[in-house]
Amino acid sequence: MKKLPFFSLAVIILILLGVWWFANSQVASPKTNLSLISTVTYACDNNQTIKTEYFEGPQIPVAPGERPVPNGKVKLDLSDGRTLSLPQTISASGIRYANQDESIIFWSKGDGAFIIENEVETYSNCQAQKDILGGDRDEYGCIGSAGYAWCESKDKCLRTWEEECS
Repeated sequence: MKKLPFFSLAVIILILLGVWWFANSQVASPKTNLSLISTVTYACDNNQTIKTEYFEGPQIPVAPGERPVPNGKVKLDLSDGRTLSLPQTISASGIRYANQDESIIFWSKGDGAFIIENEVETYSNCQAQKDILGGDRDEYGCIGSAGYAWCESKDKCLRTWEEECS
């Protein structure tokens, strides 16, 4: 008789573990099927920058004549310190990403991009930067790839092997 309650408890635990595993595998599935296709850094007006990672998901079949289903997302690292992840949406031109209520929209076309937040363009005239020496200025204007770093005490960019920061 004492084995019956133990057996029932074991069955209930196994069922709950199965439900938990199924629910988590369904949630994780779309995330793991995304592939990184490109990274781009944009320089915008007002010394703002957007570092992007573009992801593409698996193709979703549609019937002939139907619009394609957007399947990607973009990760944005903004120069104001925020990191955003937005799903791809339908666009007539370029690639458009937006959150669910469309209060944040990132749009890129060719080498250009911009961000609209609550109907106000907050990152404007953004242009893709080429990966060349000197194209990586930080918030102080120091070019890291050329060896420069900000020295707070001297209030300037310098190379520490050429000049001590003290």
